[in-house]
Amino acid sequence: MGLGLLFSVATGSTGCGAAGGGRGDRVEGQYAYGVPPYGWQAHKKELTEEEMEQAGRARARQLRDEDELSFREIAAVLEAEGVQPKRCTRWHPETVRRMLANTTDRPPTLRGRA
Repeated sequence: MGLGLLFSVATGSTGCGAAGGGRGDRVEGQYAYGVPPYGWQAHKKELTEEEMEQAGRARARQLRDEDELSFREIAAVLEAEGVQPKRCTRWHPETVRRMLANTTDRPPTLRGRA
């Protein structure tokens, strides 16, 4: 067991920053949830469209709807066409599936619990 992991276990630390960070933003309805989904970027605590990623989302949706390609095939086409994923160097079929899960052109929103 490494010293960092041992320290995390002993102190209950997760290494993910201050506890409760961003909680006020969530309460106010602003964006405070880590990396924004593909197609959007965080700008002044709000989600705004990212033009190149929106084009990638549209192309993936076209490949799925019109050409009826699998997620794996869509990933290969996006890589061949030079469309970059948000955080990695290569597309993964699960990343494509998650990107296409939001069928609207609006950013996904998270509601506070009642």
